[in-house]
Amino acid sequence: MIINTHMLIAKRVYGNLKSKLVFKLQKNNFIYGNIKPDLILPLSSRAHTLTDSLEFILEEANKLIYSQDIDLETFSTNLGVINHFLADFFCSPHYYKGNFPSFANHLMYEIALHNFFKKMDYDTPLTVENLKIQNLFNIDMKETIFLLENEYLEESPKLERDIIFALKATTLISYHIVKNSKFNITLPVGKVMAL
Repeated sequence: MIINTHMLIAKRVYGNLKSKLVFKLQKNNFIYGNIKPDLILPLSSRAHTLTDSLEFILEEANKLIYSQDIDLETFSTNLGVINHFLADFFCSPHYYKGNFPSFANHLMYEIALHNFFKKMDYDTPLTVENLKIQNLFNIDMKETIFLLENEYLEESPKLERDIIFALKATTLISYHIVKNSKFNITLPVGKVMAL
């Protein structure tokens, strides 16, 4: 996905989290984390594919959940990095690398994906309810990713599928991480403490 799409996903996931949790998160750091893997080594040289980077993402997620020493800015940025990889896991040029033989094919698809995402989210906001993921919030992270991958493979490749599954994965895993981290706050929903 292009950087602009990762930024849109970051904003949508942030909104989806606000609808489900009360938490602390630096929104700008979170958005930056969502684009960082395309900008900074060694993240940009790591494969942005499920088969190559799933274990890395799960390790990073567990660090965020269990670290008591991590500051809010680092947590927010690193959560964004995890989101970036998750979104790319469910993007056809990353999942079906052989079907996109050149970088030009890859880039053209991702530009089309970005334009489709903007229209799709405008027509029907991609909220938790519209993504139909309410029943998946309490499943283990790895199990969630494999469950989504199986569903992803049941559908034929298309722009809409990539957007839906990228948002499902990023929303669900971000929820799991934030909910189980020290930055989850137990206040009534609606009183979100977002810094």
